[in-house]
Amino acid sequence: MLKHHDRARFDIFAFGQAKTSDGWTYKVRERADAWRDLGGLELDAQADAIRSDGIDILVNLTGYLAHHRALFRRRVARVQLAYINHVAPAGLSTLDARITDKWLEPEEAPFVDAKERLVRMTTGFSCLSPPEGAPEPGDLPASRNGYVTFGVVNNLAKVSMSSLDAWARILLGLPSARIIIKAYGLSSAGARRDLIGAFEERGIGGERVTLIGRIAADRDNLHAIAAADIALDPFPFNGGLSTGDALWMGVPVVSILGSQLVGRLGFSFLDRAGFPEWIAPSVDAYVKLATALASDIEVLAALRRSMRDRLSRSVLFDAAGHTREFEDVCESLWRERAG
Repeated sequence: MLKHHDRARFDIFAFGQAKTSDGWTYKVRERADAWRDLGGLELDAQADAIRSDGIDILVNLTGYLAHHRALFRRRVARVQLAYINHVAPAGLSTLDARITDKWLEPEEAPFVDAKERLVRMTTGFSCLSPPEGAPEPGDLPASRNGYVTFGVVNNLAKVSMSSLDAWARILLGLPSARIIIKAYGLSSAGARRDLIGAFEERGIGGERVTLIGRIAADRDNLHAIAAADIALDPFPFNGGLSTGDALWMGVPVVSILGSQLVGRLGFSFLDRAGFPEWIAPSVDAYVKLATALASDIEVLAALRRSMRDRLSRSVLFDAAGHTREFEDVCESLWRERAG
């Protein structure tokens, strides 16, 4: 979005609150009109620094971390927005609106907080861009392995007992299939032992389960994703960026439509990507859908070859269009507050 922002309409100030820098810090710094490093300042000093720059619209990109929320409790800009990383009601009266979409939070949904102002963007609650330096998807792994490999590439905290039950059912129904689970938390030997034990308790031998811990390089991480033929979205908390990475590597993602916002992330990503048929309405349908996909190697191979072209023309990957809509939302809210 920083790349696509209209500099004739907006000056972009980036405020970094981290105490250390990494590659993403430098990318943001390069693409913003001004950079302010606030990591070493107390909250009151951070607020003063933002006010001194005369910021009209302040956007929270850090979600629910307490220290960052405390900054937004102070009214430091005319308009204060919650955008990305907000997967539940913000709970702050000083946030003027939260960006969402009709997939995550349809107006009739019982879990929507009527007291909170939501802006449902037609392009979705976020956009994606192709991962920089992404390798080619390559041939379908099943074509050379002789068996189908499922993949899970998410935060280990999202690997719920319900998800494990469903994944075991899929593997029990496909005796030759295997599963790869990649997560930062699996760098721990104890976590690996516990997860293998959980599969064994469900009748799946450890030899069918490959566990991968932290991978530092983005390109190597994408190679790990590409080792799977089909990705399985965890529930009740779906994946986020990992879903986009899997799709870009030609790996279809099977998801389930949940009853809360966090269980509808897959719906938002997949429908906007042009693959609503991979959204299951129930756990039984999720298992059936994954099994059916695994039974048609030719379809999987064709998807591997064609998915990037389809994604590049989808709403999900239209970063420029999403940025234009976000800018219109910001300007409209600013004019409204200006009275």
